[in-house]
Order: sequence, then structure tokens, then C-alpha cells
Amino acid sequence: STTSSSSSSTPPKTGLVCRERQLALLRDLFGKGSCFWPAVHVWGPGSTGKTACIRQVLAETKSPSAFVDCKKCFSERLVCSAIAEQLWSSSRQTKQTVSGSTLVSLTHLLSELFELRNATGFIVLDNADQLMDSKVAFLNGLLRLHEMAQCQLTVVLVTRSVRYYIVPGAWSSAAILPVPFPAYSTAELVQIVNRTVREEKHPNTWRKILRVVLEGMNHITRDLNQCRHVARMVRPLISQLVMPESDDAKVILRIPALKALVKRICDKFGTNDFTEKSIATFMKTAGPSRSAFDDIILQLPTVASYILLASFLAANNPKKYDALKFSAEVEGGRKKRRRKRRKTGNASQGKMNLPRLLTGPKPFTLQRMLAIFDHIFDELENRGQAVVYNLTSSLIGLKLLSHADGASGKVDAFQKGLKLACNVGYLDIKKLAEKLDFGIDGYIHSPEE
Repeated sequence: STTSSSSSSTPPKTGLVCRERQLALLRDLFGKGSCFWPAVHVWGPGSTGKTACIRQVLAETKSPSAFVDCKKCFSERLVCSAIAEQLWSSSRQTKQTVSGSTLVSLTHLLSELFELRNATGFIVLDNADQLMDSKVAFLNGLLRLHEMAQCQLTVVLVTRSVRYYIVPGAWSSAAILPVPFPAYSTAELVQIVNRTVREEKHPNTWRKILRVVLEGMNHITRDLNQCRHVARMVRPLISQLVMPESDDAKVILRIPALKALVKRICDKFGTNDFTEKSIATFMKTAGPSRSAFDDIILQLPTVASYILLASFLAANNPKKYDALKFSAEVEGGRKKRRRKRRKTGNASQGKMNLPRLLTGPKPFTLQRMLAIFDHIFDELENRGQAVVYNLTSSLIGLKLLSHADGASGKVDAFQKGLKLACNVGYLDIKKLAEKLDFGIDGYIHSPEE
């Protein structure tokens, strides 16, 4: 008997997640058989589980109830008829014809329901925003049905905004119980979307990509249905958003490709170009493919190759590390001292600091990259600086480098404060360094140093 009593008190499981508190409150209101609140206001943004929670609770309760969608029942006659038919059909009484097309006839009908004398009935008005806007007097009459029919009745308003207080003379704010449904957080969206748009082979990788995408479009939308639609578009692109050496236990994301995808989604969201085909086409043409990267990088001129190496080091090393590794002052110092440091750096093949690289490259200034380049490649004199600027512009055109501050155009000597970003990963840089016989690992920062 103890087992049966405990199992009966346990609320039934439901597919709804992240709405446990709201479900518990609604079950407490609807499940007792008597509710002392004349009105309940359920409000929150669209696609936050309001209607699903109410339908779930109504399916569990045994009290007479009516659920009316005010978008479909757009007139007062349709609303009253739907309430009358549903309340009468949910009761035990039988009647050939049910007439309740007006508030007066609906009041007479409710007064004949014996169930509403001993238990509370519920009238749910879904999408009730338009009633608050254009049918205020009618809504006022619905809220006073329990007084006119002398029965136990609770009206549940489901809206997107908090505007119940505009009903004149209906109830004070203390007489209406608010049940807020706040917008989902990014972590909750990931949890909910992952239940419907699943990735069986690489679940951990998919959750990380999904979190980055949903966080990036946070300012565009938090609608659950729209987030599900975006997730279905992104799921086929998983292989293009992770490095080849990545696995589900150790995820290595392609940060530039992921940033480009999020930017594309935000730019095209809500337009005719926002389709799965257009997003897939963009990812194919947004930047060089893996084989194209290999061909482009390995065919770069020597000076351009060292510029790319210097950019990678500036993007993946902390700024304070430059003075420690390259020279006493990163912008100055004698050539002789720099050459000595370079030999030390090439001789000591340090252990690659993967945790530092996994955090993603950071933007760097053009001046800082030039200082590192001047240390690792000192065969150019001052007259060769123009060549460096032109080659840097060419690397930006090849999408191996990019502007980090939204600027555009050629790079020149008057833009030393310009911020750049490196779009090349460690494996590509490693191949380039091996071609030049350059010990790149000795220049990558390690926490032990």
C-alpha cells in the first residue's frame, strides 16, 4: 500500500524540459479540484512552452475545462460557443443542443452545470493578446462569469506580454495570479534543441557547435522553433566546422569557419536567402578547402611564408611573451642580440601547448606582427618594408589573414595599429615551418615558461 500511495503522488513524466517549476505550479492550481484564484495570467515570449504546459496539465485534471485559441475564434460569438460546447461536453450532463453564443446565454448554461458547484472549472484563452487590445469589455465579462453564474470558475489568460492591468474595473493586480515563462537561456536552448535535432555519431561535438551558434544569434532570436530550424540547417555542416584531428572526446573547432557561419546566419536570418542550400553553398565558397589550403600555403613566397608564421605566433602567443622570447623590447633591440635569441629558439624544440591553441587565435596588431617578423626573418632592410605591406594585403586577399576590426583595403605603413586575425591552423603552419626548416614549436608559448 505504501508503494502504491507513493507512486500515485509522483507527477507523471512529460517531454517538457526546463519548465519544471511552472509545471509544478500549474499542477498545484489545476489538480486540487478547487482554485481560489478567479484569474491566472500565463505570460512569456513565443515558443517558451506556455501552451504545451497548460495542455499537459489539462489532460491530467478531471475538472471541466475549455481551451480556446483566440486566433482561430476571432469573434465574441465563436469564443462563447467554443467555451459552452467544451465545458458541457466535459461534464456528465447530456443535452441535445447547447446554446452559448453570447455572454448571457453562456452564463445561463454555466449555472446549470452541477460540476461547477462543487469543483472549479477552467477556461483557457490562448493568444489572448487581441482580447486585451480590442475586446476589453468582452474580456471583462469573461472574467466575471463566475460571479454572474454563481459557480466556481477560473479564467486562464495566455499572452506574450504583461498587460492584464489594462482591463478597466476587472480585477486588481493582486487578484490575478501571474505565472511567468521567461525566455530560455542558451544552455536551456541547447538542451531542448538537442532533444529533437540529435547527432548520434558525435554528440559532444554537436552540443559544442550548437552552443556557439545559438549564443552567436542570441541578439537575433531566442524563439525555440526558429532555433530548431537553424539547428537542422547547421547539422549537415559538422565536418566543415571541426579540424580533421578532432574527435568527440577532444573537440577542436574551426573557429574562423564557425564565426563566418554565425555571421552569415545573422545577416541572412528572415530573408529569402536563408535556406539550407544557400548556407551549405556559402560554407563551400566562404574560404579555401583543406586541399586548397595546402596548395596555397606551400606555394607562398619565402617572405610571405614568414609573414604568415609571424601572424600565427602573434595570434596564439600572449603579448607579454614577445619581450621574453624575441628581445628585451619587442619594437627595438640590436640585430646581434636577436640572432642569438633566434638560435636559442630554434635549438629548443619546446612541447606544443595544445590547451593554449585550443582557445582559438586572438586578434593582433600589425605593428606586433611586424616586430615578430623582423626577428624571425632579418634578411630585408628598411627598403623592403613596402614589400611586407603588399604581401600582407595579398594574404588578406587569400583569406589566410583577415581584418579583425571590420576595416578593409590595402595595408600600408600608416596602419600599424590595424588589428588582424590569423585564419590558419596549427597543422598547416607546421607543414609550412617544416618546408622552411623553421622550428615553430620553439616559439609557441608554454605555461611552464
